[in-house]
Amino acid sequence: MKIRIFDDLYLLQRIDHLIRTRATGTPAQLAKRLNTCERDVYRLLADLRDQGFPIAYDKQSDTYYYMEQVKLDISIVVGSEKLLTIRGGEKRFNFFERLTKFGSQDSFLWRTIRFVIWLLPFSFSNICNAQNIVPNPSFESINFIDNRWSGTYRSFEKKVVDWDSPNNGSPDLLSTDNCNKMYPKRDELIFTDCTIRSGKIMVGIKTFGCRSRTTHCKEYIQCELLEPMEPGKNYRIEFWLKLVDGSVKTNNLGISLSTHKVRYASESVINFLTPKYNIDTIIDTYNWIRVNTTYRSDSNYAYLLIGNFYSDDSTKSVNDGNSYSFILIDDISIVPSNEYLPGNIETGKIYILKNINYETDKFILTDSTYTQIDSIARILQENMPLKIKIIGHTDDVGGKEYNMRLSQNRAKEIEKQLLMRQINKDRIIIEAKGDSHPLIKDKSPLARQANRRVEFIFLNPGE
Repeated sequence: MKIRIFDDLYLLQRIDHLIRTRATGTPAQLAKRLNTCERDVYRLLADLRDQGFPIAYDKQSDTYYYMEQVKLDISIVVGSEKLLTIRGGEKRFNFFERLTKFGSQDSFLWRTIRFVIWLLPFSFSNICNAQNIVPNPSFESINFIDNRWSGTYRSFEKKVVDWDSPNNGSPDLLSTDNCNKMYPKRDELIFTDCTIRSGKIMVGIKTFGCRSRTTHCKEYIQCELLEPMEPGKNYRIEFWLKLVDGSVKTNNLGISLSTHKVRYASESVINFLTPKYNIDTIIDTYNWIRVNTTYRSDSNYAYLLIGNFYSDDSTKSVNDGNSYSFILIDDISIVPSNEYLPGNIETGKIYILKNINYETDKFILTDSTYTQIDSIARILQENMPLKIKIIGHTDDVGGKEYNMRLSQNRAKEIEKQLLMRQINKDRIIIEAKGDSHPLIKDKSPLARQANRRVEFIFLNPGE
């Protein structure tokens, strides 16, 4: 039996040895030494940190190191009683138990951390085949983190690996442990939920507040991609965000790309770059939401930037008493995409979004739906006259009026995703059918699952 988990265990042991001997080199050099991709390096480093390994990075020596003596001890148990936890869709196994003990070895105080790993009966895939070309995508590789706001762009760049600030703004590193303890205290920000999207670190940036003379009112994060984007090639770009309670609610959070590193010696807006993707709707959620799009590159872009590329005057805002907006960001990825975009669209034909698999009484989308929504948005972007009708359906569980509202919500959720992909609202028509048009007239679980669906129809102008 050959499964990737044993490759991972081998890589963990090699990484542990290189860290202890201070011989990792840069993340790119470490990936070459391990004969793997850089994304795997970051993932495995994050796994070690999650289990308590105190890993830091020495910029002067270009190596990772342990801040205290530790020893890796791995035990393997084969079974199926435990459920697997997959973080970010990438984790191939789950460290579900950690045993820590102290002892003496070679006159040093060692901390022994034993991984007890349950293997479950499913196959593993090599994510390097669809490599994320964003380095340190979850900000887990850091030099240090403290309870102070960055204050300067140099302070931010000293803390985190592979990321910088393209202007004089000062992005902040936050964790579940420090977000409620940041100093000096900002009374206007209320961290009611310090949940990280994945791992232990996230980044916060200000995106609005220049009119009220907020210090560092426009902050951005920038990284050099692991490899330049190729002209004419499709890429799936994604990150997660949530608003901090107390922030001004605004639109205009975007992704920009550059062929060269941006260094703008100002705290003001970087308005000389046009975002390749921009959120035009007001961001008003305090829960993590996914932002994603498919982009066809038109140049050899080597740098990614995230922030608000518009002035406050050009940004819509809802002021709840605060003077600026503060947004948290995590899990950034740019992955080459080979998805098929149909060239010949039939107007008037009913299409069904596949693999949504709504649960009864729910209208939350599943991960498998987002690629299809990207394709629909691309079709609408490339065929400007077209409109789209989105039709929501339910199964027969529940009352007629309730099912009508539920089907409306399902259609509106697709509309919301299209609006986030810059499709104008006047090109979208919403229709709710409730349980009146089942695909399968049966009361079995499979039939009800098929009847919980969203259909869409492309329409010519004027229809």
